[in-house]
Amino acid sequence: MKKLLGILVLGLFLITPSWADDIRDFEIEGMSIGDSLLDYFNESEIEFPKTGYKDKTYKAVEIQSSQYDVIQILVKSDDKKYIIHSIDGLIEFENNIKGCVKKKNEIVGEMLEVFKSLNKVAEDNWPMASGHGKLHLVRFKFESGDFAEVTCYEYNDSWDAQDHLRIGITRIEVENWIIDKAFK
Repeated sequence: MKKLLGILVLGLFLITPSWADDIRDFEIEGMSIGDSLLDYFNESEIEFPKTGYKDKTYKAVEIQSSQYDVIQILVKSDDKKYIIHSIDGLIEFENNIKGCVKKKNEIVGEMLEVFKSLNKVAEDNWPMASGHGKLHLVRFKFESGDFAEVTCYEYNDSWDAQDHLRIGITRIEVENWIIDKAFK
């Protein structure tokens, strides 16, 4: 029995550390892509606020959180199990974009330690498609095409929105929907 236990323990130390190479290994408030919201909330607690999405393939849920100001989750509109396809934690940085970028860089450093085999595919300041500001982002791509992203949203003074940090994990299908259908 001691030999079996020794082999098992030794085997655990020799396993290649690929434990964070799948999007489902990344969690926000204990929730991940592929989980059902019903594992965390009763159906009566799940509310769908009105959004600007013209295409109704996905719908958004916003949840208050202890770690984030709000968590935003996308599920398919016709899914009664409420399987998570995208999840973002948002932290507001009112008039403090430098603080946001500093926090983003700290989180990216931590992610680089965990996601050793992921490709960092984007790192730059990008103008928002709406023209209302810019994005300070870092994106990590999984083999599946899914991605994790850490982004500071810096809005122009003329736009009534709050600068914030967004930490998210998203299925590639959701990204394609946002680009091709959500607002058209």
